[in-house]
Amino acid sequence: SNSIERVHGGVLSNSSVSMKERSFEEVSHEQAGEKAAIGRVAAGMISSGDSIILDVGTTATAVADALVQRKDIEDVIVFTNGITTALKLEPEIPRYTVILMGGVLRPRQHSLVQPMSGEWLERLNANIAFIGCNGIDVDSGVTNVNVPEAHVKQMMVGAARRVVVVADGSKLGKTSLVKFADVDDIDVVVTTSSATDEGIEAIRSANRDVILADNPQPASNE
Repeated sequence: SNSIERVHGGVLSNSSVSMKERSFEEVSHEQAGEKAAIGRVAAGMISSGDSIILDVGTTATAVADALVQRKDIEDVIVFTNGITTALKLEPEIPRYTVILMGGVLRPRQHSLVQPMSGEWLERLNANIAFIGCNGIDVDSGVTNVNVPEAHVKQMMVGAARRVVVVADGSKLGKTSLVKFADVDDIDVVVTTSSATDEGIEAIRSANRDVILADNPQPASNE
């Protein structure tokens, strides 16, 4: 049941709101505090010796920022298709190994997409993948606004033993253009308390973990 938003000259269902892709810079200041909190919780899941896949986008970049601050770990291998992500982590080499997956550069997100990234991902068996999205909904799955990145995200889901979706609260209950995973394909959603209770409960009722990064105490008594 899509909520309807009134706009001048008609109505717009929320499923169409997130269709237009905006640039990395345009969204980087939005929910910046929430994204930083998500980044800290996500980076806290990483241990020395882990191999991780780190997606593109502003929320995944917040994970990279937090990973720079994790001075207590080393020997982490980071596979990424995000140029911004790689540059954030560059000062931490050689403590971290940063592997940029190849591909065609998309300017709006500074992301590398097909064809070359797929050759890497088909062979990878990483410990954890941290993946951003434009929407996550139990019925329509985990969705993204553009096709080339969604294709890479889909392969990232298959290339890691544990899949963590990093998405601020505004993404829960939203549906975007392309589905790249079912909720069943992921393990954890790290989000924020700006998400609706219905959005959070829907994912928890599908037996997936939801962590509210800005309020890390679990709502259920685990």
